[in-house]
Amino acid sequence: MRRFDWANICRWMITIALGYVMFLPVGHNTILLPSLGLIFAASLTLAIKGRRTIAGPAAIPILIVIAVGVYGSLIGISNPGVANGALVWIVAPILFGTWVWAGDKKLIRMVMFAAVIVTILISVIAVAYVALSMAGIRVPQWIVTQLELNYNGNSFGATAITLYGLSTLVATGPMWLTASLLPQHPLLPKKPLVMVAGALSLLVSLLAGRSALTVVAIVVPVGAWVVWRIYSRRLPRSLRMKIAPLGVVVVVIVGILGAAAVGTNGFTRALKRLISVVTGTGQTISEKIRAEQSDQLVHAWFNSPIFGHGFGATIAGYSREEARPWNFELQYHLILFQVGLLGAVVLAIGVTFAILGLWRAVRMQPAMLAPVLVAAAGAAAMLVANASNPYLQAPGNMWPVYFVLMMLNVSLVPKRNAEGQEPSVPVAAIN
Repeated sequence: MRRFDWANICRWMITIALGYVMFLPVGHNTILLPSLGLIFAASLTLAIKGRRTIAGPAAIPILIVIAVGVYGSLIGISNPGVANGALVWIVAPILFGTWVWAGDKKLIRMVMFAAVIVTILISVIAVAYVALSMAGIRVPQWIVTQLELNYNGNSFGATAITLYGLSTLVATGPMWLTASLLPQHPLLPKKPLVMVAGALSLLVSLLAGRSALTVVAIVVPVGAWVVWRIYSRRLPRSLRMKIAPLGVVVVVIVGILGAAAVGTNGFTRALKRLISVVTGTGQTISEKIRAEQSDQLVHAWFNSPIFGHGFGATIAGYSREEARPWNFELQYHLILFQVGLLGAVVLAIGVTFAILGLWRAVRMQPAMLAPVLVAAAGAAAMLVANASNPYLQAPGNMWPVYFVLMMLNVSLVPKRNAEGQEPSVPVAAIN
């Protein structure tokens, strides 16, 4: 009689639920929240029944985030938006921390495959919608409503797209462009898939009018490739790996030309937008809003620079959203305002632990360098883009940040756990 493979069923449950979260990371909470709950339940089952362990460098950053979450919630206990802060900083880290704990190479491989398929699906939908809109063909309203689709062919001299799944491409676009530059690895999808996903996501980032999306899609993969090049400088390289950067350059040029063909100057606009955010000289409405927001948050932070004001705090006489006056776009300004220098320094320590853990992981298992860099590219891209967009205020966008911790954990834990092997039953117990 064939043994019941509970572990594989749990992995499939996690992957299918996470695939939905990737496709629709926000909106439709009646499906999104049960999907997140299913990920937690299946991960907890897999971790406990599989007797998983979690390495210190993976556990410490998660525990630090939860600790800061508890701190911010306690000092902001009377603030109107404290429940939202607790969801983002306590509940979501517990959920995804359990997911990290349950991770093994089989689950990583399945998540990678789901992510590349969802990336292609979101990109095809976005490009097709732009093409149909330019051709004057109406897309059925129920599709537009369900996916929150919108296209503006002239938004401050560029095209602009809105789509619920667009935030997923912030992480997965750089992941697949990075994978295109690195050697093939058993944990990564096949090279043709990652190249198609990378090229399509880059085109969408140029069409979307999201400066953060464009900048991270180009800068992060280049940074990851430089790290790989330095680390593997003494290793022999095949001709394909030597010309891989040229291939990505071609993809970038084709993407820019393709975007220009539909009337957008997305790459130039992205660079100008980045400069304007740093210097406060933005001219568009969005840039001016963020410049004003930066001033307001910094001035409010000065009132309690060490300890902060707690999660859900508001600024007297200023808000970006009447229904949620505690919500702002500039997330790292917001962290200083909410948990002060104390919380920010503790979070920086957590990030440092994670980075040192990744370095230790690739030193212990050099063969894991390529998938580690791919996962790190997704996490880095999401964290960078989060500076000016509240991506990580939505639990559905958090998986890339925790995915790199899963990769770190799998690289450091005992081989049996990493491979996803079920614990053996002692002979005495059978007898």
